[in-house]
Amino acid sequence: MLYFLLLTAVAHHPPMIPTFGFGSVKCEAAFKPDSVMQAQSWILGFWTGLNVQSGHGVGTGKSNDDIWDSVRKACAKTPSATLLAATQTAYKALKG
Repeated sequence: MLYFLLLTAVAHHPPMIPTFGFGSVKCEAAFKPDSVMQAQSWILGFWTGLNVQSGHGVGTGKSNDDIWDSVRKACAKTPSATLLAATQTAYKALKG
């Protein structure tokens, strides 16, 4: 019975994934003028990491600005999201 309860608890509360760097910053803060360059760099690096990990080329043929705009739009929909979450949302949307 205890084993079942532990499995149920884990299923309903997935473990937190540590986020390093600028990915833990909320969208509303990431788009402030003093943060934009750091956010752009983090997004492009994380995006590249997602492509390496998945073996896909999501964003191929898109400019850095196109990728940045897709993340900005995801952030506009949910300003309280982290930059990590918004980048994952944009990545999945472009992946199709």
